[in-house]
Amino acid sequence: MGDPPTIAVVDDDEGVRLATLSLLRSYGFDALVFGSGAEFLAETTSQSPDCMICDIQMPDMTGPELVLRLTQEGRRYPVIFVTAFATQELRRLAIASGGVRVLEKPSSADDLIAEVEKAIADSSNPSTWAAA
Repeated sequence: MGDPPTIAVVDDDEGVRLATLSLLRSYGFDALVFGSGAEFLAETTSQSPDCMICDIQMPDMTGPELVLRLTQEGRRYPVIFVTAFATQELRRLAIASGGVRVLEKPSSADDLIAEVEKAIADSSNPSTWAAA
């Protein structure tokens, strides 16, 4: 059997990062956590996760800005955005930047894991990533 999928969690809230890390590991995923988009960019130059869970609103670099930067660098993988401020405009921006889905904080563990599993299953077909 192969290695478990690796999920990157990018969120400026330490409590959210640690809770998400614990949840992902309890479902058998490998998980990496980052406190900002800049931290993610600095530490993942040679590796790519199978999926990313990313906060939309973070200081210095928003989630959509991070994903656009990754896309410009040719680094593409499914992204699930999470936010406590899920307006229609924010959802549109997140999906337009390359997100698979936008979940509101707090999300249920079942919803988050279902979205991660779906994103990984669809990871071989990038055209489905923005189908929200």
